[in-house]
Amino acid sequence: MTILVLSVMRRKLEIICFLCLTAKYICSLLAYSLGTDSRPRDIDQYWIWVHNILPQGAQMHAVGLSAVCWAIWRVRNTVCFDKKRIKIPTEIIFMMCSFLTYWVGMLKDDLKQQVIQGAKAVKMVALSFHKQDVQSYSTDDRQLILLLTECQSSHLVYSLCHSW
Repeated sequence: MTILVLSVMRRKLEIICFLCLTAKYICSLLAYSLGTDSRPRDIDQYWIWVHNILPQGAQMHAVGLSAVCWAIWRVRNTVCFDKKRIKIPTEIIFMMCSFLTYWVGMLKDDLKQQVIQGAKAVKMVALSFHKQDVQSYSTDDRQLILLLTECQSSHLVYSLCHSW
């Protein structure tokens, strides 16, 4: 019974985090920011894909996957249960990066700066793809986005993203 439940949960996770159009777009944007033109189609392929792209970062592979899945899951819940619409996919990327930046406190010192720099790079790529969309935001929302882009304080980034 436990194996069946885990199998069903895994399949649902794959559908939400890899197969829906939003997840495909987010994974494509992440792949682009990592300098590749391919993206994983499922969890099994993710482990091979990420090892090929970031062979020195094995200790971060699960953390990265967790941040992506958790951000997509949270946005999905917001859309389904709170009936809020996502304006642009950058919101998901920023949430994912906020998780990474927040979780950096649990990492060893030698990894912290790499994760912060990686999250900042991913945000910059997302913003470069969606400049026009960001310009359509109100002045307050644009200032918040710029603050999130520049902010180095993990607690502040986490707090601001969760107040959206």
